[in-house]
Amino acid sequence: MRRVHLAETGSTNTLAAAEAARRWSPGHAEPIVVSADRQTAGRGRDGRSWASPIGGAYLSVAYPWPRAKIDRAAMAPLAAALAIRAAVLDITDLAGDRLRIKWPNDLLIDDAKAAGVLCERQVMGDAASSDRPATDRDAVIVGIGVNVRGGVESLGPVRVPATTLELITGHAFDPGVIVDAIVGQLVHRLDRLVRSGWTDDNHHALNAALAYRDQPVAFVAGGESRTGTLLGVTPDGRALVRRLEQDQPTPLAAGDIDRLTPAET
Repeated sequence: MRRVHLAETGSTNTLAAAEAARRWSPGHAEPIVVSADRQTAGRGRDGRSWASPIGGAYLSVAYPWPRAKIDRAAMAPLAAALAIRAAVLDITDLAGDRLRIKWPNDLLIDDAKAAGVLCERQVMGDAASSDRPATDRDAVIVGIGVNVRGGVESLGPVRVPATTLELITGHAFDPGVIVDAIVGQLVHRLDRLVRSGWTDDNHHALNAALAYRDQPVAFVAGGESRTGTLLGVTPDGRALVRRLEQDQPTPLAAGDIDRLTPAET
């Protein structure tokens, strides 16, 4: 596994993708971890920016994913969320019921956002489109940001309630320790996802840690604001929502909805 750490970069996802394109070949493709003390162009889902001041843990893993199993990469954000949660539980003394996964890719502590995930796929060069040899693997880039040090004011303007590990625990963790713990958990879970797919134990662990389960939620779908009750996550990773006007629950993919939040009652 190759490791790259910088004091500052635009986006660790962008740099990880560039490193994979430069270093991988058909005979050699290993995970590449890029981390930084600060990002100047951190990204979240749907083109949103991710505040990345000094004091956070910012990392991306470029993982060589076999094209024959690329459909399993759709579960990478959920695997990453479980990895972050497990790493934070290992490092802190927080009780598990305080750490919840906000489907599909955020970690909440006491209902405030502490970490997020952005997954991207980069098709690697082939003989038809580049001067590099053909390869049977693409890069799945898993980007992670964790709010580690400081108070909420250190994050700048935020769209949703947010927190940091220091604010929650009273301890100023070393961001590098957080990065190392997450990398160990994440690569293990991605290896397993490629090898075995999304297993029942992953599905049960996600539902057990799911934020807002069996609670009213609000979300945007098709440009319209809607509400329902979040029943859980299906075995294929979709959110299962029961709306008042429907007899059957509706499974929704991550690309179908936006801004899943508790509904006002």
